[in-house]
Amino acid sequence: MDLKAFSNLCINPYPEITALRKYFSDNDKSVFLTTEFAEMSYIQKFQYFIHNYMKIYQAIAQQYPDKVEQLVDVMQFVAPLGTISLTFNGLKPSIKLLGTPEQFKKWYELIYSGRLIGAYAQTEIGHGSDVQSLQLTATYNPETKTFVLNSPSTRSIKFWPGNLGMQATHCVCQAQTYINGKHHGLHTFVVPIRDPKTFKQYEGVEAGDIGSKLAYSWGDNGFLKLTNYHIPRENLLMKYFKVEEDGTVSSKGDKNAIKIGYGGMLGLRVTLSVYFLAETFRGAVLAYRQWKRSSELDSIKRRRLLKSFSFVYTGMMTLRSMTLMMRSFNENIHKNPKKALEEMVELHLLASAYKSLYSWTLTYCLREYGVDQSVGNLLTTGITGLYGDTIPGATYEGENSVMLQQTARGLCKFMQDVENEEFKKVPEAFKFLVDLRELLDKADEMKGNVERVEDLLNYEKIEELIDTIALFNVKECYELMKMHIVGGNSVNVTWNDKTQGRMVEMALEVSRGLTYKMSKQILFDNEKRKALGEKEVTLLKGLLLVHGLDVLHRNVNLASRFKIGGNPERLIALIGEAQEILAKKLEGSLDDIVEGHPFYEEELYYVRDFKAWSPVEGTSDRVKRSIIEKESFINTFSPKL
Repeated sequence: MDLKAFSNLCINPYPEITALRKYFSDNDKSVFLTTEFAEMSYIQKFQYFIHNYMKIYQAIAQQYPDKVEQLVDVMQFVAPLGTISLTFNGLKPSIKLLGTPEQFKKWYELIYSGRLIGAYAQTEIGHGSDVQSLQLTATYNPETKTFVLNSPSTRSIKFWPGNLGMQATHCVCQAQTYINGKHHGLHTFVVPIRDPKTFKQYEGVEAGDIGSKLAYSWGDNGFLKLTNYHIPRENLLMKYFKVEEDGTVSSKGDKNAIKIGYGGMLGLRVTLSVYFLAETFRGAVLAYRQWKRSSELDSIKRRRLLKSFSFVYTGMMTLRSMTLMMRSFNENIHKNPKKALEEMVELHLLASAYKSLYSWTLTYCLREYGVDQSVGNLLTTGITGLYGDTIPGATYEGENSVMLQQTARGLCKFMQDVENEEFKKVPEAFKFLVDLRELLDKADEMKGNVERVEDLLNYEKIEELIDTIALFNVKECYELMKMHIVGGNSVNVTWNDKTQGRMVEMALEVSRGLTYKMSKQILFDNEKRKALGEKEVTLLKGLLLVHGLDVLHRNVNLASRFKIGGNPERLIALIGEAQEILAKKLEGSLDDIVEGHPFYEEELYYVRDFKAWSPVEGTSDRVKRSIIEKESFINTFSPKL
């Protein structure tokens, strides 16, 4: 297996997706974005994605009739689909996880017959990631056997959900649920909002597009206000919480089982992480080619790209592991719900961290690529359009700071488990907290001394240093949290007012280190890497070291504070020396690293103008149009001159 095949394996969830991409590359290149897309109107872009959706769906049905559901759920990996894919990776998972088998069968038939286009409508103007504070209400009326939905304030209006503005016929909504005068907490409903035949809104529904945005202009983002809107009792998803016709309430299964419904968001966050990483890869390939063509690929840019590619390749291996974990979770939901709940803890913390890390890294890299080239922000480069469209990624399915706070909270909880010697409660990904716990007694001693540059070219030594820094980083945050709570602050005040910035910083750096650890496990597992050739393994191991040194370089100040690695000035110098050795070793392989990308040429955005790109050729059509427009402009005024 070469690097390109390996990249495809990591980025694409199923081999059939890779085959479908090859099919469209050979037979219908129109599904891939080009320069023309950037200049389309909103409606044209909307129609473009609908056509893509129909083409890809038909190809799946014809080529893989026995795998339609499995492949349609991930068909956004074949070619861009805009927000319409949320029907399958937003609405459907919620129904599958929280609905009864009878409910899922009913909605399944509508979804896969094309009679339902869905949205996941969680976010409100006043609340997004803080799910428990959502304000939409659902009050049961036993006389009509319906739930009456109301948006009681401006802050309770659903705002931003994809598909909601124009396309969605149905959405899943979370609402504060009231039955016989009693509040039963937050529950999930399937809410019809438009007639599937006419797309006219039902009475009691106000929905529409939220308006122009800085970028991501092709996204169908909408608002939803509900006023005394009745939906059937059966539209409450009742796998774990059932309401009879007379209003009698019963719960099924473990009291924590309803949390499994959150699994729909987990899958979407893993999917988003793959998307962000793929776009980072795409941007790096475009930057490399442009710099190389314009003779701007100097040593500084080469090393910057090496750092980017090291992040991308280690990230791909990490997400490959995450995808397999997600499959295990989905299987255990039905086979072993208790095991699924255990897996969900680890998945939630990792997915929250990686979604945040990869989206922020993507926007940072694209911004750097865009400004540091002779052609600046021309859309023709492909980089500028990518940058604009990915900026909102920090808010998708949970704002990054809030997501990282959740990861930090989990890490602090595991530190408490270590303190209480409840080691079995700590998930596998975070076992370094258990394995290195004895070092906590050596806070005042120097740990993990780095004596020579060879130490920093050793995979085990780098992992030891990263883990030790992470251990004391988590410990410091845990002690900070305890200090504020013991001092009389509530948990919410402690998290949101006193420690938020520090917790976000900690979780972000720990997630960088976990990327190193998880990718190292793959590269050093003979069974997992056996399909790779020795040349490819050598390149990937070199990129792994580049990423590990970058993690250490970012954490030098923490290492100094926690007395890790020896003299900080000496450590910085040795890291720089090791980076120099690796850069010289890998720079000659940069072409191989770049061409290991998982894309067909047609998938590199704006490639039609880009293949023979130059500043004049790339804009020649626009220049011709401007000349014509200039002549028309002169002719308009010449009789008056």
